[in-house]
Amino acid sequence: MDDLETRRDVQNIFIKTPSNKQSMMFSATMSKAVKDTCRLFLRNKIEVIIDDDKNLTLHGLQQF
Repeated sequence: MDDLETRRDVQNIFIKTPSNKQSMMFSATMSKAVKDTCRLFLRNKIEVIIDDDKNLTLHGLQQF
């Protein structure tokens, strides 16, 4: 999915859902353009950035 498509999807979700909702976004990677779009809609934003690879290791995690 390209950046413009992702931004459009995010905008549509926020526009079509009630304004008094709790919203959380989680992503391992997010472009600056998509982040900027998300910030337009989020209130009381808290951004957590983990840039230490050793903190990202989930021991025992199995993906299928």
